[in-house]
Amino acid sequence: MQYISPVSIYAAKELQYISPVSIYAAKELQYISPVSIYAAKWLQYISTLSIYTAKYCDKQL
Repeated sequence: MQYISPVSIYAAKELQYISPVSIYAAKELQYISPVSIYAAKWLQYISTLSIYTAKYCDKQL
């Protein structure tokens, strides 16, 4: 345990540092998530529009 102890203390300090970073990242992702969902819906709309346009162009030709 005498050998493990400094390693454990170091690991604990590292985790203490990582924890706020993880919390910050989680909050950032929470913000990004609705944006991603909106972007996905927008792309889905554009995709449908492209398919419709392609079908319309086919009929014209």
